[in-house]
Amino acid sequence: MSIKMTRLFFALDIEEQDKKALAHWRETSLKLPFKKVPKDNFHVTLAFLGNISTEQQTALISFADQIAKAMDVQMDILLTEPRFSSFQVT
Repeated sequence: MSIKMTRLFFALDIEEQDKKALAHWRETSLKLPFKKVPKDNFHVTLAFLGNISTEQQTALISFADQIAKAMDVQMDILLTEPRFSSFQVT
């Protein structure tokens, strides 16, 4: 039996104007020898959890939702790529 694993992390989103400023700085100040991360994917990682099973992911989503409600913040769940999952608190 194969268990589906997903790379999971908790992250804060960055305002669009700040993403543009970071991308501009990167273009003008850094000479990177590898593929650049698209600016729309910029974020601040709070915790990288690594490979998480579907059951663990469900439990973490429930727990994060409870914390977000207690803190009166909005939590968005993004599944942007099959190999990445992220939670954003805005």
